Amino acid sequence: MDFLSVAPLREWLPGAQGNVRALTSVWDRLSRAAGITRRADRWSTALDALVADRNAELATPRVQENEARGRALEFERDQAAALQGVIERLIARLAPLSARQPASAFIPAFKRLVADYFDPEAEALTQATDEIDQLGTVAAVGGSFGLESFAQALRTNLEAASIRERGLGAGVTLTDYRAAAGLQFRHVVLCGAYEGAFPAGPGGDVLVADSDWSRMRDGHPYVEDAALRSERAMAAARRALAAAGGGTLVWSSPLYEPGGSRQYYPSPMMVAAAGERLPDVGTASELRGVRSGAAVRRGASPLAVMVSGPTIDRAELLIRRAVVQSHDRIQVDEGHPRRRALAMLNARRSNRFSEWEGNLAELAGQDWLSRSRTASPTSLEHYAVCGFRYLCRSLLRLNTVEEPEERELMDPAARGSLLHRLLDAFFREQQARDRPAPGEAWSDHDAARLLEMMQAELEAARRRGQTGLDVYAAHEERMMRADLATFLEEDTAFRRRTGARPAEFESAVPEVEIAGVVLRGYVDRVDRSPDGRRAWVIDYKTGSARGFAISEDDPFAGGAKLQLPTYVAAAGDAAEVHALYWFVTHRGGFEFVEYEPTPERQARFQQTVRSILDGARSGAFPAVPGEENDRYGGFDNCRYCEFDRICSRRRDYDFARKADDPALTAWARVQAAARGEDNG
Repeated sequence: MDFLSVAPLREWLPGAQGNVRALTSVWDRLSRAAGITRRADRWSTALDALVADRNAELATPRVQENEARGRALEFERDQAAALQGVIERLIARLAPLSARQPASAFIPAFKRLVADYFDPEAEALTQATDEIDQLGTVAAVGGSFGLESFAQALRTNLEAASIRERGLGAGVTLTDYRAAAGLQFRHVVLCGAYEGAFPAGPGGDVLVADSDWSRMRDGHPYVEDAALRSERAMAAARRALAAAGGGTLVWSSPLYEPGGSRQYYPSPMMVAAAGERLPDVGTASELRGVRSGAAVRRGASPLAVMVSGPTIDRAELLIRRAVVQSHDRIQVDEGHPRRRALAMLNARRSNRFSEWEGNLAELAGQDWLSRSRTASPTSLEHYAVCGFRYLCRSLLRLNTVEEPEERELMDPAARGSLLHRLLDAFFREQQARDRPAPGEAWSDHDAARLLEMMQAELEAARRRGQTGLDVYAAHEERMMRADLATFLEEDTAFRRRTGARPAEFESAVPEVEIAGVVLRGYVDRVDRSPDGRRAWVIDYKTGSARGFAISEDDPFAGGAKLQLPTYVAAAGDAAEVHALYWFVTHRGGFEFVEYEPTPERQARFQQTVRSILDGARSGAFPAVPGEENDRYGGFDNCRYCEFDRICSRRRDYDFARKADDPALTAWARVQAAARGEDNG
């Protein structure tokens, strides 16, 4: 994909059945969505799986009712197939060139490939093909190439053709001090000679204690322990000093780290060299305190250098103007190229909740803030937790596709989706056989059937590259087997306790309109008693139960848990309704978190939803990081947020500074409504 995205290619590329238009940005997104990392077989299986997934989704009633979604899926399916054809064709062209062959056969075949893929008007293509022809001259002496050896040779020729305007020994060399051994220079500037860096420290070994290495040196003199590494680093430092020969040698050491939060001290070797010129200097602290003079010069800060002396480029000129304007308190003109950047910095550092943090109050009342006439409880939960995430996902509808990686373990989201699909398919299959009867226990045969279906799902996940490394995938499979076996036991106990039977699966919740918006959703499962008077609305959860507690005072967790009160509508006209999260893995302990709908709770739920919609329509979308999480790093609300990278790095300070701004009132009312403190 790097080749297809970056190289100057033709507009139409060879495909499986003729040329196809190169939509590289679309192909890049699809290859990421398919989880492709490397190897030809991953391209084939992953794109096959993606096409199959899109076809399966197109066949669902949910998509068939949504024409726009159907067209989007058809486009993705067709482009995935086109990309697969392009990749397969490219592999077919490259594969014969992998084997070593005479240059007389290799070079013409490679040039045909270049001609078929590269834009003939591309800059420097002529020079590149000239180098290819130059390599072809080895055919006269019976030379041969394989793709790997040719690539190395071509890279070397291209680099040699583009650099080295002077002979060796002229100009300036910038290198690690350890590479200076045996060389002589007229002038040497030794940069970064601070303690621990010059000479470099001994480092350490995370697997073997250094005391063990030291003991091994008694019988194995070439084993390196900390002492020997330090000796060799010191010897390398002395050789670097010797490279100055009879020329000049200038030492330098920073006084502070780049952030300014930690002091640096000159290395002992630099202190010793300074002591030869300055008798009063015997320690690193004394050297740090020496004023500028004949032997020591304290350099100015980078900013001071840029604002003094002659101006060398436009960047320095702009900085000088900015310093003068700041000193004289001159307002930046409207047309200044940095005006918006300065406005953003000033706004974020102020106590005012501004448009730079998500205050879109100036757009309040416009259609786009309330353009969605339908909403899912999950999207509303996003607003209650963090308004910025709701803005990016539900209003701006930003699409994030992560860079695919070869994961060691199965992604928790992919594992959860797999278990949901598996349980849905299993219960539908059993329902077609009029099972289970009230109180009927699942048998060993049922468990074997469920595990058989799990194997098919895992095989499909492997084709999508979702199961992680094989060495860990086997452990994941064992864990999943244990989860499913225990779940069947827990399900038998649950049905015997309730006396109900599973009746509906992945069923649409009847639409409920609140504040002009229709709430929609799909519930995993509904169990009903034989007389239909009692119903249990079940939402499966495959992770930890942490954060799902429902209290009497705050049954909606400040607006962050709205699924169950939405899903109770799926019970229909049942007289007694129970809604519950069921954690169906050992990680969640197979716990139940139940929500009992009462008229008072449902009224509070509706008021909470109104507060969310009112907050969104008012244009209040603050970035709310939540508590700092020492265990995982970062903030609780940002751990799984797909927009973390475009959020302010100082979001915690920014939010705390602006918490009392009245512009945040509309968002803050959500939690008050969820706790029953705001009935307005």
